[in-house]
Amino acid sequence: MIETEKAVIKFINLQQVEITFNDGTVEFRDSYKENRLEMIEHLCRTMRSDEPLICSLEMTRPFTLTVNAAFESVGTIHTIPEDALDCVMVRENEKQVAISNMGAILKEAFEANALFSEIDVPWAVRSEPFDTKDYAKFPVRFHKK
Repeated sequence: MIETEKAVIKFINLQQVEITFNDGTVEFRDSYKENRLEMIEHLCRTMRSDEPLICSLEMTRPFTLTVNAAFESVGTIHTIPEDALDCVMVRENEKQVAISNMGAILKEAFEANALFSEIDVPWAVRSEPFDTKDYAKFPVRFHKK
């Protein structure tokens, strides 16, 4: 969800955008291309032409390292209990599983500058420190149980 001065924007299932304006009007727009497809197409264009990359590999390393370390630090995939999930309608006849109160959880974590496990979200699992010095490949120790 993105909050702006004039509206709140929600991306639904990577296929539709819901825009709720401050005056209460709501617009739905289709996202014509899934973001990952757009990134791949952009990469292909840069390889065939002089079009520069939007973001260099050097610039993406800190983000990629952070995401990989988050996976590595937890050690396994943890299941969110069913009582913490909701089934929501995202289209006229399409349901999607969503985490209950995710908006409030994200807001609280953002305001506290904390992880879900640090704000006592019941299903969140604390992870252990993971040293990223000399980290060169993914995964190093992540194992599905």
